[in-house]
Amino acid sequence: MTQQTPTSADPHSAPTESFVIRHRKAILFLTAALCLAGGYSAYIMPASVFPQTDFPRVVILIDNGTMPADEMMATITRPVEEVMKNIPGTATIRSTTGRGSAAVNVFFDWSTDMVQAELYILGRLAQIRGTLPPAAEFAVHRLTFSAFPVIGISLTSKTRSVADLWETARYDLNPRFLRIKGVARVNLVGGRMPEYHVVVDPGKLEAYRLTLDQVSKALAQTNQFTSAGMHEENRQLYLAVVDTRLRDPREIENVVVAWSGQSPIHLCDIATVRRGFAPQFNIVTAEGSEAVLMNLYGQPDSNTVAIADALQEEIKQIRQEMPPDMKLAFFYDQSLFVREGVRSVWESILIGLVLSVLVLFVFLRSISGTFVAAVVVPVTVLLTLVGMRMFHMSFNLMTLGGIAAAIGMVIDDAIVVVEAMHAKIMAGQPPHEAVRQVMHEVGPPLVGSTLTPVVVFIPLAFLDGVAGVFFRALALTMVFALLTSLVLAVTLTPALGSLLLRSRHGQAQDELAQGGRLLRWLIGIYEGVVRRALRFSWLALACMAMVIGGGVLLYNALETDFLPKLEEGAFVLDYYSRPGTSLSETDRMLRHVEKILLDTPEVESFSRRTGARLALSIAEPNTGDFLVKLRPNRTRSTDEVIDELREKVHDAEPALHTEFPGVLSDLIGDLTWSPKPCEIKLFSNDTEVLKQKANQIAQAIEKLPGVVDVESGLVVAGPSMRFAVRPEAAARIGLTAADIGNTLQTSLLGNASSYLLQGDRTVGIRVLLAAETRDREQRIGEMPIRSQSGNVVTLNDVAEVQYQPGILEMQREDLRQLVAVSARFAGMDLGTGMHNIQAQLGKTLQLSPGTTLEFGGLYQQQQ
Repeated sequence: MTQQTPTSADPHSAPTESFVIRHRKAILFLTAALCLAGGYSAYIMPASVFPQTDFPRVVILIDNGTMPADEMMATITRPVEEVMKNIPGTATIRSTTGRGSAAVNVFFDWSTDMVQAELYILGRLAQIRGTLPPAAEFAVHRLTFSAFPVIGISLTSKTRSVADLWETARYDLNPRFLRIKGVARVNLVGGRMPEYHVVVDPGKLEAYRLTLDQVSKALAQTNQFTSAGMHEENRQLYLAVVDTRLRDPREIENVVVAWSGQSPIHLCDIATVRRGFAPQFNIVTAEGSEAVLMNLYGQPDSNTVAIADALQEEIKQIRQEMPPDMKLAFFYDQSLFVREGVRSVWESILIGLVLSVLVLFVFLRSISGTFVAAVVVPVTVLLTLVGMRMFHMSFNLMTLGGIAAAIGMVIDDAIVVVEAMHAKIMAGQPPHEAVRQVMHEVGPPLVGSTLTPVVVFIPLAFLDGVAGVFFRALALTMVFALLTSLVLAVTLTPALGSLLLRSRHGQAQDELAQGGRLLRWLIGIYEGVVRRALRFSWLALACMAMVIGGGVLLYNALETDFLPKLEEGAFVLDYYSRPGTSLSETDRMLRHVEKILLDTPEVESFSRRTGARLALSIAEPNTGDFLVKLRPNRTRSTDEVIDELREKVHDAEPALHTEFPGVLSDLIGDLTWSPKPCEIKLFSNDTEVLKQKANQIAQAIEKLPGVVDVESGLVVAGPSMRFAVRPEAAARIGLTAADIGNTLQTSLLGNASSYLLQGDRTVGIRVLLAAETRDREQRIGEMPIRSQSGNVVTLNDVAEVQYQPGILEMQREDLRQLVAVSARFAGMDLGTGMHNIQAQLGKTLQLSPGTTLEFGGLYQQQQ
């Protein structure tokens, strides 16, 4: 057959044919160059678990010592809430106020520039700083996925103190980890900051007629460094300084506190200097031993896998230099999720490629045709990576999943072109003519079939909310892959086909054009089905109607959830004991839980925080969490291990309330303030109504099958020991309430009045009374207090002790008081569980006037 020239009937075919054939070498060269660019993009592409994004939420953490919750609300939380409402883009404000601490969460519209919003918040706080209590400390956090650690490392020892561990982590390990490329900061949790304690003897203090305040002032005034200016002499310029800084513990003992006649009263005359720890009301362990946890945070565009690899190398070096009785171990590693995602994608690509090659070869019986179609898959992936890099995207679970899901659609375009070219070339047409006819015949339908899924995915890129964070990355990745496959199908595939596809002489051309026996047999079946469908059209339409009806039934029967179920191999164990439970008693219960975890064969490692949390939130000493990592080669699933642990922990410590969220779902919940699948928000200004209705809701839904980890949301801060000062008695001897409060604070908590300079480190010096003089209420009441005039009384003489029960932790949303009842689901999807809860509350719950109810949590995000 001779090659045909384009006619006037095909005005558009000639330019297409001439472009592909005439520029074939340029197409191949550009494709190869872009593949190299794709390989480089893969090498430098950031890798993380989730797509990087700015969540429209800023958290303001406030610490003000041990101030009661009601005073915190009135003097700090409420003013901060009110000043945040006029920031542009503010949508909702939620706050939680406890003893001495509060967390104010400012939520914005998804279209808000969060960097600018954070600057607004810092500016507003600076404006009102002068009206707030001077001791209040603020920390502002703009939430992204990088606001949470990517890797966690524990430092433990069987022989060393927690202070030694803290110093090693702070001064030796922390700088080395910060030097790793991509690490933004290292946060230390646990351990004890070393201090020198000046333990004052009350009897000796009284014998010398001194006060604790005098001891603190003497230390502060002695340990000084003052620059006196510059002095020039002997052709030298000297810096004149007055230096009385303390550098040795023995120098602390020699500090002169006062004079008795002509004799100095040294600190060693009334106190003992000893090594101690800074007060800290939390306990941190790893695998049952006290530990220092080092949380590594990545830069927003960092590569989690690269950080983990560099960290592994650094730890190998550290272990060679570290004392053998110290142990470093990973208790959390996000890179494992990324590695698993990358592995799954490459498995999908390879499996899909192998299967498609086999199918193509069976039907086409052409090695060259199979190669032309198969080469499009890796080329498309590499070119897709170029597009991802141009849009500042990263490797994560969503983009990797998008690449894996697009493989089938990617190779489909190449198969259409290759099969059509193969048929025409086997029919005897020259390759150039075959390319021209194929582009004219299948080009328009090919463009239409490819653009159809593209226009389906593009709207997902414009979603907002948490769903938009995930679907945007997925949609853009798939759109890049599909458009790339279309471009390759009309350029690279015909260019390669014109070079590699050749007619096989000596065989019947018609037989070759129709493919092998299997293909001809399938075509025969297809023709028979089509003929019968056209003859009995009513039957075909009835079958289609049945398919549509079945699809509707299946849709209604499908389970719904916010995220797909993931086998993470790890989980979080959140817990709290009864309100007011001491730190030591909570620790006793948790030691039992640690024993259960150690005896569970599937548990590889775990870390525990008591009085602290993984999330950016306040934590009472009776609350905290475990982060549990399971062995990869276990026989039971994560859910099965959780179900067993839930029963064992409940049976062993029934007073300990526990929850078992997944790591990634807990992370997303913390970012969006939706840590629970179900959150029932109850609003009322009447605290008693909130308590009554919250308990009623919790009791109603915990009876439903599949509803677990029910929380009433009623968090009660611990009780208070209130020393009510009698103003007349105090004034009679020249004491003020501030004098009494400062003396009591120094006696119980201590007064960090100075520091000791040791090399390039400073170690605090704290003045306090011996523990045995303040371990009982009676002894505290007998504490002597000296006025400035020299009068001495006991605390019982000027104040009386009043015990106050714990008060409800105050939660507010948009300046409205609320209680949020929450729950999780076991063996049940989110949609079904919420439907059952709404039906149950509709039957049993009656709300009084002024009380409203809303549904939040991950359910609200899903909706």
